[in-house]
Amino acid sequence: MPRQINIDEDKLIAYAETLPGWDETEVQLFSEDEQFLQRSIQSELEEYEKTGDIRYLLLTLRQAAKAKGWTALSQETGFSRQALYNALSGRSSPKVDTLAKILQVLGFRLYFKRIA
Repeated sequence: MPRQINIDEDKLIAYAETLPGWDETEVQLFSEDEQFLQRSIQSELEEYEKTGDIRYLLLTLRQAAKAKGWTALSQETGFSRQALYNALSGRSSPKVDTLAKILQVLGFRLYFKRIA
């Protein structure tokens, strides 16, 4: 019978981000493959809708911002680089209007639907 292992997701994310090349590899993939970037964002949006856990979405958006360039994203959203960095840092949840604008620039629309 397989042994069940309890994993602290916060610690796992923190550890993964410290691995050499983790950040750079994902940013490079996002820079080179727009479809991969779009599929990654879509996947994290779907996961957020299911779980309500925004951490992975913010991580993916942060990598997308690095791939696009913080300055370019700042110019396209109208938010300062610092405001974008703070919104995607994962230390707190971003404002709805900030998240909506970032997603719009990246090719997505934030919308709400009634829970049945």
